[in-house]
This record gives sequence, structure tokens and C-alpha cells, in this order.
Amino acid sequence: MRAGGRIAIIDYGSGNLRSVQKAVERVANTLPFSYQAEIVTQADDLLQADYIILPGVGAFGACAAGLRALVGMEEALNMRVRQQGRPFLGICVGMQLMASRGIERGEHEGLGWIDGTVVPFWHKAKQAAHKGLKIPHMGWNEL
Repeated sequence: MRAGGRIAIIDYGSGNLRSVQKAVERVANTLPFSYQAEIVTQADDLLQADYIILPGVGAFGACAAGLRALVGMEEALNMRVRQQGRPFLGICVGMQLMASRGIERGEHEGLGWIDGTVVPFWHKAKQAAHKGLKIPHMGWNEL
């Protein structure tokens, strides 16, 4: 694979896209190769990407619906990532969407790249509370 290239950040209505783009550009500027980070909404643009980032903020079902609302995007993702092996980074719900399904506020189909179910946070919080753990944990721990 050649060094450098186009990095597609998928805009499907969920995520802090500009922050992701700026972070990618900041790292790319330290490398000896040329990278171009683009926010994309069209499947054709994704098909030209060398690297793909799927950010996401919110509920699994809403993010899955937003992604599927982009005509041809799911098919383009499957082609570039699953069939052609392009590097992929899922951030937050973007990573969760790789699962078979999510059961937050109903049952929703994911991309199915990983056989598994994303469960609601409260489910894990109830289990943790029985063990005396504080969920959510919003701080630093000592190692």
C-alpha cells in the first residue's frame, strides 16, 4: 500500500466531525507523507478513500438510521473495508455500529462486521453497582 492518501470522515449527522478532522490533520502534518482528511457524505467519495473514519455520538439506532440514510454509503463501506481491506477507525458509536445489533431504545441492526450485541449502558451500570463500582466513572484513577 502506498504511503499517504485520502482519509474519509463520514458525516451522517452524528459526531463532532470538525474535531476529528483537525486531530487527523494535526497528526498527518507530522508525517513525511501527504494525507488529505475530508468530511464526506457521498458514497462515491468514500470509494476514493484510502482510510475511513466513522465517528458517532448518540444512540445506536439513531446513528444506524443516519448512516443508512446516506444513499449507497453502507454498501460503499462494506466494499472498501470488508472486501478491499481499507483501514477503518470507528469512534464511539461508529465503532459500536460494527456489531450485529444494538438494543438501546429498541433493537437495531448494525453493520454486522462483528458478531455481537451492543447493550445499553444502564445494563452494565446495574451489574457494576452490585460490585460496588461507580458508573459512569468520569475521572482519573491511580495505577
